[in-house]
Amino acid sequence: MEGLTIRVAGKTFTGTVGSIEMVDERRHILEIDHPSFVVWSGKIRVRDGETFKIAVCLTPRPGLLTVVFPEAHEFAVVADGQRIEMEGAAFPVVSGRLIEVNIQVKDYLTTKRRLDFAPNEEKVWNVMLVPILGSDRERPWFVSYVSVRMVWVYPGSEVRGSHPLEQARLPNEGPSTTVRISRGFWIGKYEIAQSAG
Repeated sequence: MEGLTIRVAGKTFTGTVGSIEMVDERRHILEIDHPSFVVWSGKIRVRDGETFKIAVCLTPRPGLLTVVFPEAHEFAVVADGQRIEMEGAAFPVVSGRLIEVNIQVKDYLTTKRRLDFAPNEEKVWNVMLVPILGSDRERPWFVSYVSVRMVWVYPGSEVRGSHPLEQARLPNEGPSTTVRISRGFWIGKYEIAQSAG
């Protein structure tokens, strides 16, 4: 394999190494390094006059994705269903397979992309944010991209539970409690069933 470096017994072998000879008889740490793979290391025992093969499974180095917005935003990244802890706008991603990356920004639609990275590959994603549009609070709002009818719940308060002297009151209908909603919000007009599929 081109670009391969093998280190053992204080010696370094480079290029397309097929075999290693002249290694002292004893235990050694064997390291295999390649620009496209994470360094592999393992213990080997060398005995005089013995020939042996070692099967090694190398892990590809990750790619690097940088997320760029037209203006500064706090955001979250989810890759293949796992939230990514980030420092800055760049993060490592698994290489050698297709991954789904979601960018989540408050008050904007989630932006999704399916990406494939080669080892050490760097990509820049210029994210175009689409705001979630609200509606006039006096009228119901149909959110077309999720097919949900929304209604506005106004701030206010109400008494829940029945008064102790109310006729036909049941024991489990009390005590009376005042519920306060300090800020209005949109809520689905109907319950949403979720399939078990």
